[in-house]
Amino acid sequence: MASISSSSSDRTAEIDRCLGLIAPSASDESKFVGMLMLPRLLNQDDHASIQHVFERMNFKFIERLLRTNHEVGGEVPDHVLKEIAVNILACFAHYEALAPTQNMVDRIPGLSTVLTPNDTTEVTQEALHVLTNVATTKEGLVRILDPDVLKNIMEVFAGTRSDEERQLCFQLLSCTYARAFHLLDASSKPIPSLTSAVKYSLQTSTLPILASLFNHTQDKLKLDALALLHSILIHGTEWVRDTTQWKNVDKFLDNMRLGLQQVLGSKLGDAVRDQALVVVSCLLRAFGPDWLFSWLKQTKSVNRKGKNKNTTDPLYLNAHFPVLVIHLVSVEARVMLDVVQDHWVATHGGGDDGGRIVEVDPVKETRHQTMIPVYFEILESAIEYLAAQYDEDKDSGMDAEVLLKIRKALTEVMDVVMEMLKFMQDTADDEQELEDNMIAQASMRIIALWLAEEGFEM
Repeated sequence: MASISSSSSDRTAEIDRCLGLIAPSASDESKFVGMLMLPRLLNQDDHASIQHVFERMNFKFIERLLRTNHEVGGEVPDHVLKEIAVNILACFAHYEALAPTQNMVDRIPGLSTVLTPNDTTEVTQEALHVLTNVATTKEGLVRILDPDVLKNIMEVFAGTRSDEERQLCFQLLSCTYARAFHLLDASSKPIPSLTSAVKYSLQTSTLPILASLFNHTQDKLKLDALALLHSILIHGTEWVRDTTQWKNVDKFLDNMRLGLQQVLGSKLGDAVRDQALVVVSCLLRAFGPDWLFSWLKQTKSVNRKGKNKNTTDPLYLNAHFPVLVIHLVSVEARVMLDVVQDHWVATHGGGDDGGRIVEVDPVKETRHQTMIPVYFEILESAIEYLAAQYDEDKDSGMDAEVLLKIRKALTEVMDVVMEMLKFMQDTADDEQELEDNMIAQASMRIIALWLAEEGFEM
């Protein structure tokens, strides 16, 4: 026991000697030596030791190591010193009590400067871990949402060939915005600094960069950009609504429309399609239906060419993209509603067996609960847009054949919705069951809208 105590005491004495070497009054040569020795003495699981080092750490020198190039006698490369600085900060970031402190928050901009795509030293990965742990409070979130910091993170996200680096960037950005949205929503008082940081970062950095990547890349990066857009927009739609503050909102929406056109026009599986359609619904909620459905006004002119029309022409593709969205959503909704109704019938006394116990796939059920309201939101937006166009101007520039196809698609969906809703109303245990059923409530809303606007394009 005495030996263990002696060993611990010796280690503490060695740590104190290192801390003395990196004190503010020490020479640079002394500080370099101390920083080279200190990581070997630190045990990340020894909370008391880490706390002791944290309280006496020369954070200004850590900042210098992160931001400037150094060499110790020409023998120790600069990246090694940066690695040491990051590893020491990582020890502190391991503890929830230390990670969000001011000394750590103040290191966020400096840490972002060491981020490098395809970093073979793993300094970038460690720095991304630290940033994720530190950016949890209002102060940390404001710092990480600075455009210069976001630019450094985005350069790694876009430029790396490492799945690990990109995933860490994804995790950092997704967690940052999720925490910011939650903090703003949960606060009983306004938080002007964080509100401003969220809006400014979304409108000038994060969303424009991701939209450009989503449109212009053709590899896995396109899908990663879509996944990150989905993660941010699904919780942050209200923070992108104010288009008066956007300098290049039209360019952003063009990139989004073209990227969505490429993804939804390809066979990429349910998960990707679902993400894309959720993003469509978020953008419709944030920017209104014009950014998508106004392209229908071009259908008459692009269809006049008859058999000679070029279906690969960008103008044709743009004009018919809203048609593709409505058709795709209509088909997906009908297929999914059939499954939902079959389950409801089986669990509410339908069929010859007098009601059988049906095993429900929880993954599929979650998808139904998530996606059917999304489908309805997109269809509601289309119905409202087309009805408004009919009220304002009968010669809207929309091709009659296209409008008939849209009406047919919508009518087929509404027939399925009404059939399902009628059965649910007839067989529900009570009114409360319908009120608690998200799909039933969404169905009632879209049917009410459809009946109010039916016949708009005839």
